[in-house]
Amino acid sequence: MESKIKLFGHALHPILIVFPFGLLATAVIFDVVYLVANNSMMAIVAYWMIVAGVIGGFAAVLFGWLD
Repeated sequence: MESKIKLFGHALHPILIVFPFGLLATAVIFDVVYLVANNSMMAIVAYWMIVAGVIGGFAAVLFGWLD
């Protein structure tokens, strides 16, 4: 099946799904660092990574649905 939405000849949905996965996985790492080091800044960073991951996930879902 050929992708309908492309960027420079490449399907956009497979490109977009990588970023939310990376952000959410990194948020877990920052949460573990927060628990070990008890540094509250790490929890704040993890929170915003989750927010960015969810927003990026919605963008990936939109382009996946359009494909």
